[in-house]
Amino acid sequence: MEAARIAVQVGQIHFRQGRYEDARDVITEGVALGERLGADDAVAEGLKLLGNVANNVGDLRGAIELYERTGAAYERLGDLVGIADIHSNLAMLYRRMDRFAESEAAYRESLALREKVGHVWGIATTHNNLGELHRTRGEPLAAIPSYEQAMEIFERIGARVEASVVLMNLGAARVEARDVDRGRADLQEAARHFVELGGTKFLPSVYRDLAAAALAAGELDEAHQSAERALGLARAGKVRQTEAVVQRLLGEIALARGDRDAARELLGASIELLRSLDEAAELRKAEAVLAKV
Repeated sequence: MEAARIAVQVGQIHFRQGRYEDARDVITEGVALGERLGADDAVAEGLKLLGNVANNVGDLRGAIELYERTGAAYERLGDLVGIADIHSNLAMLYRRMDRFAESEAAYRESLALREKVGHVWGIATTHNNLGELHRTRGEPLAAIPSYEQAMEIFERIGARVEASVVLMNLGAARVEARDVDRGRADLQEAARHFVELGGTKFLPSVYRDLAAAALAAGELDEAHQSAERALGLARAGKVRQTEAVVQRLLGEIALARGDRDAARELLGASIELLRSLDEAAELRKAEAVLAKV
């Protein structure tokens, strides 16, 4: 049984470092071993991590299936923390699929469970995720208090990576709310933190958001440079959702430069990829930009 748990833990390390194929391989072995040995806790945790991997490489349908299997496993174990985690993960997928009512209901259910058991890290995560829901609905100002609640908790408990992720999201929300200078400062600080912490998982996202901030400031060369860096990192890490979003940003940059042909090509590639990934929320944004071309 311990071998199954160790395999899942090794897979989690790979996942946190953005090595998704390595993570999938070792976690799949751990889950199979756990099923043979009856290590139900390792099976549940491994299935959740496999769902996280599927999510990060853009397989939303596969992620939903894996999370549903995980939820059933946690139900059998009577693990309220695990059940809350799965509600949160499914809510995130519903958000990206433009199923906002279902997303908010699942987040609220997750938050209630986490508050019931005193799961402080989980409470902070849910506040961050509610901020993401507001942003996806086009409500960046409403997102900011949720992010601030999450940051306060993560900083208090010393969760540096998580606090940096929230700082990145907060910066993006401020840019979208037209507080560009403050938002860019948050994003630049988050990028420094990620480099200092030695992880690569969030670098595609933070450079994507820095590109959006530079575009909002009208600094097209810097926007293009950050977007190209984000695109390279996303492709290297096979983070297809981020790749598609960056292609949309590059299309917006090309449009701002007056190059409609390049904008049309980039936006078409973004839309095609987003459709294949079932990323309804981001697809809506890309189609809106294409309509301007």
